[in-house]
Amino acid sequence: MESFRRWIKGWLGKSLLGVVILLFAVAGAESLMVLATKPKPAAEVNGEEITYEELERNVESERQSLISRLGGQIDETLISAEQLRPRVLDGLIERKLLVQLAREQNMSVSDSAFKQWVVSMPQFQQDGQFSEVLFSSIVSQLGISPFEFAARARSDLVITQLHTALQESYFLSEYELRQLVELQEQLRSFRYAKLKAQDFIDQVSLSEDAIANYYKMHTYDYRTQEKAKVQYLHLKSEQYTKGLNITESEIEAAYVEETDQLKKDEQRQAAHILITMDALSESEAKEKAIAIRERIVAGESFADLAKEFSQDPGSAEQGGDLGFAGRGAYVKEFEEILFQLSEAQVSEPVKTEFGFHVIKLLKVRQPQIPTLEQERERLQRQLVQQKAIDVYHDKLEELKTSVYESGDLQEPAGVFGLQIQTSEWLSREAHQGSHQQPFTHPQVLQAVYSQEVLEEGFNSEVVELPDNNAVVVRLLEHSPAKLKPLNEVRGVVVQALQQEEASKLAYQTGLELIAKLKGGESIESENLKWVKKDKLKRVSMDAPKPVMKTVFSLPRSKEKGKASVEGVRLEKDFAIVQLLSVIEGEFGLEGQEKDNMKSFLARQLSQLEFQDYLALQKEQADIEINLN
Repeated sequence: MESFRRWIKGWLGKSLLGVVILLFAVAGAESLMVLATKPKPAAEVNGEEITYEELERNVESERQSLISRLGGQIDETLISAEQLRPRVLDGLIERKLLVQLAREQNMSVSDSAFKQWVVSMPQFQQDGQFSEVLFSSIVSQLGISPFEFAARARSDLVITQLHTALQESYFLSEYELRQLVELQEQLRSFRYAKLKAQDFIDQVSLSEDAIANYYKMHTYDYRTQEKAKVQYLHLKSEQYTKGLNITESEIEAAYVEETDQLKKDEQRQAAHILITMDALSESEAKEKAIAIRERIVAGESFADLAKEFSQDPGSAEQGGDLGFAGRGAYVKEFEEILFQLSEAQVSEPVKTEFGFHVIKLLKVRQPQIPTLEQERERLQRQLVQQKAIDVYHDKLEELKTSVYESGDLQEPAGVFGLQIQTSEWLSREAHQGSHQQPFTHPQVLQAVYSQEVLEEGFNSEVVELPDNNAVVVRLLEHSPAKLKPLNEVRGVVVQALQQEEASKLAYQTGLELIAKLKGGESIESENLKWVKKDKLKRVSMDAPKPVMKTVFSLPRSKEKGKASVEGVRLEKDFAIVQLLSVIEGEFGLEGQEKDNMKSFLARQLSQLEFQDYLALQKEQADIEINLN
C-alpha cells in the first residue's frame, strides 16, 4: 500500500497503464442500447431514473451480504427482500442525488485517474499486475457488464470527492474541542429498572372484536406468498462444443498470437533521477541532469545521487527505483529510451513533460514462454469454447426472433434442439424463488413476474445471463397471494395482539411510576429490580444503548428530593432511568494527543453535518417513488 501511495504521489502516477483505455472511455456506451419503450422506473430523482432491475439487483446483493456477515446463523428466509427493498431504494436515491450534487460542483474523475484506480485494485491483480482476464471474470460474477461497473465506480469516486470536500471545510475551534472532550469525559451514575411486557401478559383480556380488528389491520402479515411455475428454455454456449473441429493451423496461429503477446510483456526495472523545471529554466535543468550523469559515469552511486537530487517524491527515497513495469506504464519519451538500454546502462538526460530524467536500467525480467506441446490441449479447448460462443451468439439472435413470433415454447425448442423444462414453484421474492438454476438470477424472476408473462400469457423476452447463457420463460401456473382465513391464523394473531397490549401496559405503568418519582414519592414498594451503574462515560457499553442515551440526556435535578428520571422503550419492554450523580469531565489533552482528538472529533462532526446536508438536499429534490 505504501508503494502504491508513492506511485500516486510521484510523476509516474500521472501516466497510467493503457490496457483498459477503450473499456472505460466508453463507459456510457451501453446507454445507447435501450429500447424506445421501457417500464416505469422504481424511482426518479430530479428526472433521473432508478430502474427496477437496478433496485432488485442491489436488494439481492444486500441480502447476500447480510447472510454472509451473519455467518449462516440465521434462517435465510427471515431476510426478506420486501423488508430490504425500501432501505436499499433509499440508499440508491441518496447515491443518485449525491452524484448530481457533485456534478453541479463540477466534480469529476478524469480517465487517467479512473484507470489508475482500477489497475491499482488488488482484486484485479495477479502477481502484482493488473489482469484484464481477472477483471472481466470478477465483473461477470457481479452480474453486470464492464461498462456498468465503470459507471458505478466513477459515481463512487465522485461521491467520495464531494464527501471529502465537505469534510475538509469543517473547522473545530479550541473552545468547541474543550467542550466536547469535557462532555466525553463526563461520568454519570444512575439506576434503571425494566418493566417487561411479558410480565403483563396475564393482565391482557382480548375480545373477539379486538382480535378481528387486529387481523384486519395486519392482513399483509397473514397472506400466502404469490407463486408461479413456468416452463423454460435454457440456451448455453457449452451446448455447441460437440462436433467442433479445430485444425492444426488454428492451434499454431493461436500459439503464435499468445507467445507474441507474452514477448511484449517483458518487464523492466528502472530507476531515475528527475530534475523538474519548476524553479529552473529548461537549459538549467538539462545542465544539472548532465552534471549528475557525469558523476554517475565517474563512479558515484546512482541511488545516493537519486536520494540527494531527484525531485520525484515517489521514488527518490528508494534511490530512484520505480520497480518493474511493462510497455505502456510510462510516458512515450521515457519508455522509448528505457527499452533501448542494456542492464546497468545509464541514459543521457531525457526530456518529458515532467522535466529531465537520468534513467538507469536495473534488471530485465523476460516472460517464460511455454512450448506448443505444453499448450496444445489448453489452446484446443480454448478454441473450441471460442467457436461455441460464436455459434451461441448467432443462435441467441435467432432465438430472440423465434420466441417473439411463437405462441408457445414448442417451436423454438424444436428448432434449437432445446428441452422444455419445468421450474419449481417460484416466489416473487428472489431469495424464496428456488435454488434451481437459472432462477437464482433476479433478472430471470423479474421476467417470470413481468406483465407480458404473468398477465398477457406471452413468452418472455430472452434473458441474457453471465457466462454465455440465456433463458426464456412461459407461465405454466400462477398462485396469487391470498389472505389466510382468521380461523387458520387465530393463534398467531392472538399472540401478537397480546404482546402489543402487554407492551402498552408496561409503558403506561412505567409512566405512572415516573410521575411519582418526579413528584418526590417513593416507588420502592413496587419491588422493581433496579440495576445500578456507577461512574460510566457516555461511550460505555455497560448498559443498553437506549438507557445510556437517556441517562446522558437527563438534566441534573434542581429540586432537592425530586429525581431526574425519564423512561425509554426497549423494544416491547419499558425502562425507568434515574440519574443519581454527575462528575464533570476534565480536559487534560496536550500535544499530539490533543491534535489527534481534534482530528477525530472534526471527522465525526463533519460526518453529522454531511448527513444533515444530505437530508436537506433530499427535502428539496424532486423525488418520485413508484414501489408497488
